[in-house]
Amino acid sequence: SINLLLEDEETPVIWRGPIIGDVVRQFWTDVIWGELDYLILDMPPGTGDVPLTVFHADCAPIFLFDPVKRAVGLAHCGWRGVMKKTGATAIRAMWERFGSRPRDILAAVGPHICKHCFTVGRDVAQPLFSVYGITAERTSKLLPDGEHFSMDLSAMIEKMLTDAGVWRENITFDTLCNCCSPERYWSHRAVQGGPRGVGMSVIFLQEGSQ
Repeated sequence: SINLLLEDEETPVIWRGPIIGDVVRQFWTDVIWGELDYLILDMPPGTGDVPLTVFHADCAPIFLFDPVKRAVGLAHCGWRGVMKKTGATAIRAMWERFGSRPRDILAAVGPHICKHCFTVGRDVAQPLFSVYGITAERTSKLLPDGEHFSMDLSAMIEKMLTDAGVWRENITFDTLCNCCSPERYWSHRAVQGGPRGVGMSVIFLQEGSQ
């Protein structure tokens, strides 16, 4: 908190846009975080419009919004994030930190790779089968080579979110696939690991909005 840097912690502080940006940027770059699944920032009053961002190219950005507690979250879920249930971890963190009830949270899943393009070997498929059981088994398909599977990332994300307490009617999916639509979105698989850009997803609370 900024009050720890002041002689009198009760002194009011005015945060302007450039100052907020510099503080958040330094917070990201000058702290040795190690490996993180998620990070929550509790900004001072009046600074709720600081955006959260994630970068992706085939993985799914998951936007979380609690209209009751007015809290937001943003998670990045590729197959590793789905296996570690990063989205569910973010929901639990919102509940612990902000008091957000999962049933109040609205979740929106952005563009990501579809089940027809998301093919993986047994080294990836087996851990996902272990975590998501019948959901992964019913929505996957063994390919003719006998070694690779096409898997439905959307189905596993839905299972992850509903298991975390989010109501199904509060979950929406963008049905476009990065890999199928390389003219619109960056896709790692579409360029087969070659040079590419990345997509960026952003969420923030606008002060004074409903």
